[in-house]
Amino acid sequence: MKRSFKSTLIVALTLLALFTSALGVTPALAAKPVIIESVPGANSESVFISVDIMGAVAFTMPDTSYQISDVSMDLASSVSNVPLITIQGDNAGFPDGTPVATFDNPAGGVGSQGTYVFTLASPVTLNASTKYWLVADASSGEFIWYGYSDGSYSGLASWSGSANKPYSSGWMSNTVAFTFALTGPETDTTAPTVTNVFSDTPDGFFMDGQAISVKVLFSEAVDVDT
Repeated sequence: MKRSFKSTLIVALTLLALFTSALGVTPALAAKPVIIESVPGANSESVFISVDIMGAVAFTMPDTSYQISDVSMDLASSVSNVPLITIQGDNAGFPDGTPVATFDNPAGGVGSQGTYVFTLASPVTLNASTKYWLVADASSGEFIWYGYSDGSYSGLASWSGSANKPYSSGWMSNTVAFTFALTGPETDTTAPTVTNVFSDTPDGFFMDGQAISVKVLFSEAVDVDT
């Protein structure tokens, strides 16, 4: 039996728009990723941070690049301070001194012991299979960065060691598992909507079972699970 393409298309497109959700359409980007975060141990440690007296923890990205947007750290201070928190590359097993990301400080700097969140003005992409360092320094004042001698880490990236830099000295390795959580930006988890449905197939008559190409436009990039 032959059917008019126009009338059949109208019905097909209406049904497609109504039942798109049955395809399992979701936003293309995943929910906020945890790049790496510390897992507490039983034995606490701490490192003093001040101007040119630094602590750092290394991590190696998985085989996929990810954006980062903020880092939370367990810190404390009893004096005025201006932290300087950066992500740096690796040079011979220590931070290379060149920031690829510099975080904005929480209002008021660091005070009594607690978790402090440092944010980026805009997300920064960390490359796949690349080693980076989270480096804690201070523009002024001082603070303490807490950790564990028997701590560990979880997340997408893997822990690659820790280090500290005393004043007027070079970097040296240590065994402190500093407490921090490095995360990526939140993404829209609202289901996308159909904005247009159309076909490039010319008008005409087609036999039953004959394929007709139909295109569906969504409000954002999507992954479709059929």
